[in-house]
Amino acid sequence: MKKKKSKSKSSNDKMKSQYDKDHSSIRLANSYEGYEIIQKSNLDSFTSIPNIKLSSTLQELLPDNKNDVSDSTDVRVQCCTSPLEPYLYRQCLSLFQRNMDKLYEHSNWGLDLKMKENELSHPNARFLIVTTSSDDQDGEQGEVGSDIVLAFTHFRFECSIDECNENNYVYNNSFSFADDHESVLYVYEIQIDPKIQRQNVGKRLMTLMQIIAMRMNMDKVMLTVFKFNNGAMNFYKNKLGYQLDQSSPGYFDETDQVYDDEGEKEADYEILSKIVQSSKR
Repeated sequence: MKKKKSKSKSSNDKMKSQYDKDHSSIRLANSYEGYEIIQKSNLDSFTSIPNIKLSSTLQELLPDNKNDVSDSTDVRVQCCTSPLEPYLYRQCLSLFQRNMDKLYEHSNWGLDLKMKENELSHPNARFLIVTTSSDDQDGEQGEVGSDIVLAFTHFRFECSIDECNENNYVYNNSFSFADDHESVLYVYEIQIDPKIQRQNVGKRLMTLMQIIAMRMNMDKVMLTVFKFNNGAMNFYKNKLGYQLDQSSPGYFDETDQVYDDEGEKEADYEILSKIVQSSKR
């Protein structure tokens, strides 16, 4: 005689089934290598950016045959998975420091390079890296013919609920289903070398982020921005159409007070998001 399932076990099985369904796209996206993300997102024709004007400093690092033609060049966009090649990793970290050092020092967080190194080395870290070739043997690249990193994004495929990410999307019956478990492409970093800024490289990379999110069956793209970084806020909200996410500290309180009622420092960042497709549920 077949034993009848208890009500609690049946309910738990249903929740586990729903959990696995909700997180299947995240697991699948995290299983892809960089070239597979490009292929499955149909982005093979978008892996180069033509006619990027380079500063004189960057031109000096280019091979002679490029340096003699013009002050612009075509650059390559590659998708990489963690761990990065050491020469790429060093350059990405260096670019982050150059661009963000003062902003982090001014923030409530402060600059914790060890934490940033751990972020860039996370097993689920994915990258779009904009490069051009170099013949410089003695510079930061460290070897003849290696790439100069001009820009990069660090992103991950995640759940909107932190405990799911911490548990690597393995169901635990202690999870709460009070909140929606949305699949998210979270942009941890987008850094552009100042020498090539204002050439729509950032806009192009964020467009690629959105396309990848759609093709990987994510619900939305999310990112974090310092409130006092007015240029970035304007870029994301006014030029790209991002809005305050419901998880952002300022979603329910849009005042700019520095301290709360108990004298604690208010969050000096916001979480922005953009829906790329309607909910799959």
